[in-house]
Amino acid sequence: MEIQFCISGSTVFTTSSSAVPSIGAEVTICMESYKKGMWPGTILNFKVSEEFPPHFDYVAGVIHIDVNGWSVLKEGAEPQKE
Repeated sequence: MEIQFCISGSTVFTTSSSAVPSIGAEVTICMESYKKGMWPGTILNFKVSEEFPPHFDYVAGVIHIDVNGWSVLKEGAEPQKE
């Protein structure tokens, strides 16, 4: 099933997996899009919280996980301006 990791309602990383991180699981993702001053390629680490548990949308075939309380492990590079 597709898993979408979101910050403030915007998807920042998408993957397919047969397993879903449970509440309390520690997750590391590499952002695919810009959000909150963080460029694509930024590596984030966070725990799936009970406050924002995974949302299973069986109609769309997607699982949404809110990224909250993250730590930046590595900042993505700002794109070069042309």
